[in-house]
Amino acid sequence: MAKYINKQIVEEKQSESDKDMVIADLTTQLANDQQQISDMSMIVADLQVKVGGTK
Repeated sequence: MAKYINKQIVEEKQSESDKDMVIADLTTQLANDQQQISDMSMIVADLQVKVGGTK
């Protein structure tokens, strides 16, 4: 019984660790996506200036 409980505890800790890794990966991906959006916004602003400003 103790062996089963220990196995369950290990599996639960691994599951939590896996979830933490997924959250970290998604957070990194979100930061990268936000940077790309920021970069694109700068490009759009630059192009707007080049074609005569915003409307």
